[in-house]
Amino acid sequence: MKKVILFENYDGRLHRCIFAGLDNNNRPQWVKVDQGEEMMSLQDYMEANCLKGEDMRVLCVEGETLESATMAQLLGAVLQGYPCVYIKALADAIKNLRNMGIGWKQDKLQMFISVYKYYDDVNQKDAFRFCIDCNRFGDIVEMDNFFNMKELMDVVRSYFEALEKWCGIDLSKVLWSNSVNLDRELDSEDKKLFDLIDYRR
Repeated sequence: MKKVILFENYDGRLHRCIFAGLDNNNRPQWVKVDQGEEMMSLQDYMEANCLKGEDMRVLCVEGETLESATMAQLLGAVLQGYPCVYIKALADAIKNLRNMGIGWKQDKLQMFISVYKYYDDVNQKDAFRFCIDCNRFGDIVEMDNFFNMKELMDVVRSYFEALEKWCGIDLSKVLWSNSVNLDRELDSEDKKLFDLIDYRR
């Protein structure tokens, strides 16, 4: 019986599912079999949690090794799903994978980080947001409502460290921005994170 591991695109929550055949319209049906939880169809779970098809992604077939880009995508989902406890959430996600016997490749990835400065109408002050593109999946992380670059870079740095130090994945990192003034917002240590900084985009 085919088993797959899925994750929720918003917060990286993992689900084990088994294939339960085709429905009357020849669409595949999956049953969620997470330990300690009620067994239920994936469709019922998604309806109960107001999830759509694009909110659930395939992590891997059980026993399969993750591509490094898939690992980056999963941790990106975790990062944006738990903004207040992101370091613990990233560590827990990696621990959960290990406990499930899921390994990952360590192929080098190129990460493109776009940082935008904008005016927050609610708080009536300048704010920043960032997007991370892993080249293969498009934007795998998008977060906003940072009111200084230090807060933003602390989150970005933690994400990079999770991939590089905790997962052993080598990264090439490029920073893009829509403002040359961002150069004055970055301290020297933040600049060292990147192989290239381009303010022209």
